[in-house]
Amino acid sequence: MTFSLHGFADADCNSQNCDNVDNYWVKIKRLTDIDLGSWTGNDVASGKNQLVNKKTFCAISYREDGNNRVMYNPELQLQGPTDGDARQFIVSNDGNQIPLTIHLERFSENDAPQTPDRFTPGSTVTLTGNNEYRLCRENELSVTVTAYKDDIISAGATGIYSGIFKMQAGSGTSPESPGPVFIEFSITLNVAPAILISGLEDMLLSAKTGQDISESQKFCVYAASRSKFKIKGLSRFGSGAFQLDNNGQTIEYNLTVGPSNNNGAGNRITLVEGGDFVGRPSWKGDQQLDCGNDENMMLTVSINKASLDSANSGLYQDTVTLIVTPES
Repeated sequence: MTFSLHGFADADCNSQNCDNVDNYWVKIKRLTDIDLGSWTGNDVASGKNQLVNKKTFCAISYREDGNNRVMYNPELQLQGPTDGDARQFIVSNDGNQIPLTIHLERFSENDAPQTPDRFTPGSTVTLTGNNEYRLCRENELSVTVTAYKDDIISAGATGIYSGIFKMQAGSGTSPESPGPVFIEFSITLNVAPAILISGLEDMLLSAKTGQDISESQKFCVYAASRSKFKIKGLSRFGSGAFQLDNNGQTIEYNLTVGPSNNNGAGNRITLVEGGDFVGRPSWKGDQQLDCGNDENMMLTVSINKASLDSANSGLYQDTVTLIVTPES
């Protein structure tokens, strides 16, 4: 019994990712699932502007000619879920979408020259075959997937965003027409619960004899998917109560928070210094990081006249820390 081993054979071929007609072949190999990782509250606060990952694969079209291969120019097409206008690829989560930017580029200087391009729905990218680069591993490419911060924030929901994609390779300039062949892979992105408080500024209170004091300012609470949140407050000089300090002399004050557009008593809460996180069903985070210059929460500092009348004159001050957390 006699047999021969072909010097240019490629492993891992099946009817899905390799096909041939006589001596003509088209192959696409080694493209696996792409995980963009997690987007978290820390990413929002730090201003990180994208999540990106890349995978390496190869695609070739050729004719087997004895111990040589004549290389042709294969055509690539990416198929997968798109937005309503079919202009962008997307990953989705229960009807919410995050658009993706997907680029193709040459993997290294040791690979055959290829055509860098951006994949768009329905488009075809033609690669450059080279007779000096005859193996799949000598024709490697990187597909780079990017999701951008603004699109993630605008998506409107936390959770796992995903999509199933198909990279298809056609025979291109080959005189025969094997294929097309393809590899399916997933793209996933986890949007973790994210929350951010901003917009608070120093407050100056002026006391008037015989009168209560009440001063307010707006601030912003951002929360992914406009989710509900809770809040708590800490006082530098108080313990169980908010207090202003003047060299050991103190004045107790109240700290009340509630939605800035609806300050009815049912939606406002007077915080207990160092107490548990508290909230109302109407408290929902804004979908824009800065609330679009329309801050959604109001903080009110109030001191009753009895506390003021019994205090010595001087400058009283405190540092307040507000902490927000997503509603569980």
